[in-house]
Amino acid sequence: MWTLKPFLFVLTLASSIALAEPDPASELKSLHFFRDGRGMNLSPGLLDHLESFRHRIQGTRLDETVLQTLTKRWGLQSVGGELIGLKNVSYQNLSVGVVGCVACHSGKAAGQHIVGIGNKNIDPGQIGIDGVNIESLFREFKRFSGRSTPEHREIEDRSLVLMKKLADPRLSAQTQGLVPVSLVGSWFYEMAGRPLPEHGFKGATKVPSWFGFGEKLKVGQFADGIGQGHPPGWIIGVEITAGQTPENVRAYQHEIERAAELIAQLKPPRYPFGIDLERAERGRATFEKTCAKCHGTYERDVADQPIYKEPRMVEWEKVGTDTDRLDYVDASFLEVVRASPLADLIQLSPYAGKRMWVAPRLHAIWARFPYLHNASVPTLRDLLEPAVKRPKFFSLKNAGEKSRFDPKNMGLTRTSRDRASATRNLLGGRNRDIYDTRLQGQSNQGHEKGTTLPATEKDELIEYLKTL
Repeated sequence: MWTLKPFLFVLTLASSIALAEPDPASELKSLHFFRDGRGMNLSPGLLDHLESFRHRIQGTRLDETVLQTLTKRWGLQSVGGELIGLKNVSYQNLSVGVVGCVACHSGKAAGQHIVGIGNKNIDPGQIGIDGVNIESLFREFKRFSGRSTPEHREIEDRSLVLMKKLADPRLSAQTQGLVPVSLVGSWFYEMAGRPLPEHGFKGATKVPSWFGFGEKLKVGQFADGIGQGHPPGWIIGVEITAGQTPENVRAYQHEIERAAELIAQLKPPRYPFGIDLERAERGRATFEKTCAKCHGTYERDVADQPIYKEPRMVEWEKVGTDTDRLDYVDASFLEVVRASPLADLIQLSPYAGKRMWVAPRLHAIWARFPYLHNASVPTLRDLLEPAVKRPKFFSLKNAGEKSRFDPKNMGLTRTSRDRASATRNLLGGRNRDIYDTRLQGQSNQGHEKGTTLPATEKDELIEYLKTL
């Protein structure tokens, strides 16, 4: 006899699927702000040519070489051979390669690709240096082949301007994994009709974690909290550098707000290996005694999801870390930000210019190495040692791969290349994937908290941090 039970079952299943929350990480993977021919983009057709070329050489050593250039030299992320954060969009019958947010705001840790941690190897400076040559050659190729149009040239001109900015030594960091505020700052100086400052500070930091973003917005954005979180206009800081107009930004303001909502919904990934829970519980006591005053305490809800809380602001004098970022944000910078045509959307927080740091919440801290705001310390164990004992050089090569993850010390494994490159750097040579703490803005000084703990307590503290 026919009954309602099967029908009700199907209806219930369909309803649960329909009401299921969308995965913010999936939506963020496709997020970009290319609009009306402006934004983070390549010359029309360039990404198509790259993908077509890679398809023809798929499975060969040449393809491996091309992928090595994109991932090792430029720091782009690849999962299964697919480049993360690059996609083609159609604009005025042109196929334009655009750079999405996750090119920088996702990365690997212990071999796991995670949306919401910073890309440990992204190298805007090297991308710009190489990109100027590639864009110029591609432009000549298109014009020689007779396939260049006025619309095509307009977009490729803006793309070339972006590459030149990325390559500008006044605006680019000297090492992989760092993004300078001076790049974004250049737009504000341009809008004010003023020359770039000559003080030499770049304000480079590692790409910040997105976890707990919604609560962080209540305090301020970036490592020094200078950006007012609402409205979340600072999200498109790099986009305005890439040729966006104020009118263009206002036209898609609702999309910026939607991006902030998605980012705030991200959940941190759990530590992927075993945890000694007894040692972790002892480590919790050490954390609450030694670290919680600045970094807070951590609880979970009934669904075992982390409860995000606002971070604290801490005076620089209490931390003592590299000041290059704080030095960049001087009176001149604050003045041009306040005077910008987007001052109502890109606002300064009350902490701007106060020489303070956000004491970050430590969700998924296991995946967020290297540590400190400028990525100058390779492991948590190194951070628990006096600065004089921390490595002066370390390799970033394959930083997110499982082979480079140190589960005991939490962070990057040491390699023989570290020692060889240290010798080379001391003799004057330099690789961009070697972190050199002697370079401006890259000092590993400060944050000497917990350095006097006994070795056993340091190990237990690290065990607890794996649980966050």
